[in-house]
Amino acid sequence: MDVNELRIKNYTAALDQSQRYLTLTAISAVGLWLLRSTNDASGPLVVVPFPVPVNASTARMLLFAIHFVCGALAQYSVETAKRAVVPLSKLQDIAEALRDYPSIAASVWPGVRLAVPVISLVLLVWTGLSVKPSFAGTFSPGFWLALLTFSVHAPLLMMLWMPPLGSWTAATISRDALFK
Repeated sequence: MDVNELRIKNYTAALDQSQRYLTLTAISAVGLWLLRSTNDASGPLVVVPFPVPVNASTARMLLFAIHFVCGALAQYSVETAKRAVVPLSKLQDIAEALRDYPSIAASVWPGVRLAVPVISLVLLVWTGLSVKPSFAGTFSPGFWLALLTFSVHAPLLMMLWMPPLGSWTAATISRDALFK
């Protein structure tokens, strides 16, 4: 196997992993947002992938842990993709082909790349601002929730700011948008 083939394989695998982790990050943020006003008196809940029914406080803790870990793993996967593609970016034909790989992290549009971390950050802040007594009891003090949330999202936003192959020119965006 050629070294460039291995780099391409690593690049696509890292982008696939980042896609999975970004999806889990978004799903867990939505789950936390949906549970923002649920209290422990509502009865047991089941948090996928955990088959054991838990109370609302434990469900929020599990979802936040999933969110935190998946956000960190998404950031690591994007960083790995960027590291794997650096030598390939000098090979014009390969770089052009890799720009077409269908992935959130490799999208030409910054809004697509930044949507998951921004939306999940908004949902978590919204959840934190609309705390009910049971939610405040789950994450006390609120400072730690904010610190943990921003510690995952800040590096992820920085990694996703630019596509893995670097900047895009207006001509490239126009060409790609029109499928020329």
